[in-house]
Amino acid sequence: MSSEGPIYFRTAAGASINLDGWFAGRAVFLTLGGPSLIDMNLELLRRPGVITFGVNQSWATIRPRLWTCADPPEKFSDSGWNDPSIIKFVPDPLANSMLRTKIGKRFVRLPQRPCDMPSVFFFPRNARFEPADFLVQNSVTWGCDEDQTDPLGIKGIRSVMLQAIRISYALGFRTINLCGADFRMEEGKANYAFEQGRSKAAIEHNNRLYAALTTRFEALKPYFQIAGLRVFNCTPGSALTVFPFRRLSEAVAEAQEGCPEIDAAGWYESAPKPRPPEFAAVVGDWEYGEC
Repeated sequence: MSSEGPIYFRTAAGASINLDGWFAGRAVFLTLGGPSLIDMNLELLRRPGVITFGVNQSWATIRPRLWTCADPPEKFSDSGWNDPSIIKFVPDPLANSMLRTKIGKRFVRLPQRPCDMPSVFFFPRNARFEPADFLVQNSVTWGCDEDQTDPLGIKGIRSVMLQAIRISYALGFRTINLCGADFRMEEGKANYAFEQGRSKAAIEHNNRLYAALTTRFEALKPYFQIAGLRVFNCTPGSALTVFPFRRLSEAVAEAQEGCPEIDAAGWYESAPKPRPPEFAAVVGDWEYGEC
């Protein structure tokens, strides 16, 4: 059983790292796989100060800064796995799963595993959803196992979205903006922001998952508020109405505060001369003080 405390991530070499507060107080844009993601102004998400966090195959639509998966790693493009600019968060049980590549229309298994790829952190995961403990457990909750029922009466149901939100909080983000959170699937329509068919049974399963997640988010919302975690849905027409809607441009403008384009002119020439540390201590000159 997991207990309260920080989540310790680890590297492939076995180093244990506490990333609590790494992005202290900042905003993150969770790029999910709904088809609306294609129609959003993704150029806004490439601006300075904007951190994107992709899940599963959504990295085929926009390459994120951060990324996580819940399903077997071989389901996701090796192009993303190989990209060192994407920091990947992978559940411990998937560290040694094999990867694949695509040659034409044929999939070929690779000798590499997630633990062989660049920029990967691994984390402990559990399948015991409890709203009151969601943000404080020292492992990441992604739902419940198929034979387990949560306190809300929901049996089973696991989701990478829960996983990404918990990791975001652990990293110090306190504003989460949802992009591509359509929360509905329909037969005969594009149901992802990337090319992927779905059977009738798969569509029905995903719609049940969306309904269960909506109930869980309702239960989580008071705990998010207590923890100072704000969640907004930037997805136009989304069926997920638990979280308030916010225009993507507004969310990006807030995230960019303090991070305009860098104006390098004159910084070297106008730099003040160093002063002794005791001077700063006496006069309280913030320019020369230490953190």
